[in-house]
Amino acid sequence: MKKILLTLACLAFAASSALSVPPPATFTLSDNGLYGGTTASGTFNSTDTFTLTLSGTTTFVSSGYSAFLETNTALAPYLTITGQTWSTFTDPTDQNFPKIFTDANGADSGMLSEQYVDANPINNTAGDLGATGANVGQNSTAAGTYQLTTISFTLSGAPAGAYTLSSTTLSPKISGFNNVSAGGFTAAAPATYQITIVPEPSTWALLGLGGLGAVGLTTLRRRRA
Repeated sequence: MKKILLTLACLAFAASSALSVPPPATFTLSDNGLYGGTTASGTFNSTDTFTLTLSGTTTFVSSGYSAFLETNTALAPYLTITGQTWSTFTDPTDQNFPKIFTDANGADSGMLSEQYVDANPINNTAGDLGATGANVGQNSTAAGTYQLTTISFTLSGAPAGAYTLSSTTLSPKISGFNNVSAGGFTAAAPATYQITIVPEPSTWALLGLGGLGAVGLTTLRRRRA
């Protein structure tokens, strides 16, 4: 009986150890604490502009990365990527802007991924926020955490609500790193950022005036009655 219990304990420990092994690559989206929430969440008016930093962590030597973002279909028509600055890897895959959230490819259910659309889309690289080293075969990074790019966004009349912005994980838009150590591509655990849209101050004021007007009208009717 003791041997059975010991065997079960060893199996349980092995299983828990396997589950705790970190993924070989991960992405992180951060606002650096600028927008009122945690670094992974912020609150915005419906016409705000904001920037997020995409960082990556790998357990292997990397020569570049690919990254696409997706957001909820309810927010997608009102969110635009207007620009980027690159670091660590400085040869961009797609420098075209604006990038808009209109693509169902690579997006989870209820989400749309971003893309750059022109007369000649660049196949599945259209909208790629990634980059490689400036010189082929150079600028590879060792295992570690690196800031990859700063992304600029614009909201245009976004409806109030809570939304998610995250890196994609589905084909044909799998976000991840060029894995020099393995000689291939390694998908990265996704980054997630929470966006909360609140009404503009002017909208609150109008709502307040509307409420006061309704109270005044009700009072006047009572007096006349």
